[in-house]
Amino acid sequence: MVFYQLIKTQKLPVSKEAIWDFISSPANLKEITPEHMDFIVTSNNGQEKMYPGMIITYKVSPLHNVASSA
Repeated sequence: MVFYQLIKTQKLPVSKEAIWDFISSPANLKEITPEHMDFIVTSNNGQEKMYPGMIITYKVSPLHNVASSA
């Protein structure tokens, strides 16, 4: 059996701390989701940072006019 693996690297001109501050906020999930997916965070986490076990609910429409919630 053959396994294929794609490995990509992207270098950003910012510090690891700045990146972590951005990606650890549930409010920024919408910023990194393609606009056409209509991503909306439905949980009330505010500006709280993510932590292990945190539950974040959201609504996303990956296909036109088809909504999915998690």
